[in-house]
Amino acid sequence: MEFIDLTCYKSFIYNISIMKNLKTTNSFILGCTYAIIMPAFLVGVIFLFHLQNIGVGIFSNSKAPFMLTLIPNLLLLRFLMLSFKLDRAGMGVLLITFIEFIAIFKFA
Repeated sequence: MEFIDLTCYKSFIYNISIMKNLKTTNSFILGCTYAIIMPAFLVGVIFLFHLQNIGVGIFSNSKAPFMLTLIPNLLLLRFLMLSFKLDRAGMGVLLITFIEFIAIFKFA
């Protein structure tokens, strides 16, 4: 009879429970964190495409790639506020999105 190691399975279940708690945690700081991570990831993807010369027309305007990074924040704001009823997290996303919007027009 073989011994089955369940430690990997237990850690997987534990990680799923952590993700469920993060989805239902109504925290201003968590909303701010989501709003910072999503555009940062998208900026990396956009500039990776730019290095490979995919979508060259988008990069003719210097503000366009940065404005595209605000779209996931607006979708996240909609889902947090309306679908999940996480108002504090939605306010964090709204604050960071507003700060990013001002920074784009001031510095880009």
